[in-house]
Amino acid sequence: WVHDVGRKGLSQDGRPVCLSVVRDRAADVSMRERLKREVAGNRQQSDSYNELFQSVMCGIVQYWLYHDGTVEFVRANREAIRIFGYTSDSFWSKKQWNLMSLVAEEDREMIRSELGTLKESGDEKGYEYRLLRQDGTPCWIIGTARVLSTHDDKCLIQSVYLDVDQRK
Repeated sequence: WVHDVGRKGLSQDGRPVCLSVVRDRAADVSMRERLKREVAGNRQQSDSYNELFQSVMCGIVQYWLYHDGTVEFVRANREAIRIFGYTSDSFWSKKQWNLMSLVAEEDREMIRSELGTLKESGDEKGYEYRLLRQDGTPCWIIGTARVLSTHDDKCLIQSVYLDVDQRK
């Protein structure tokens, strides 16, 4: 592979000549092809991960928790959305959520207290409480919340939980 740039010109004695610069592009083309293969491989890995993320039988959510008590969901699998009592479209159409409105009133103070301990990356807390579904009915869940990272006035938290309502 080469790259050729040229133009027509005249020599000093008036004859037409072609002035040309040729550059070997074999390494560039080889690198581009390797990157395409890597991107395709990464896409395949990402698709496999996403399928695994969606197919597990526990709810998994990642969300930004803001100091004012609101949350913004970044990722949620199908099971998490089902436990919340939403359809996928209605869940994702809601951008900001009031975290305490997702918790049964009887459990709010305990959750508020537990959240106060999640401040730095790596902090983790187990929990069991009644989540309020979209229709207002409570659903017992058990799980863990872990801080993945912190930025300014917010924490990125990942929660993994199970619907244990039937057992309760």
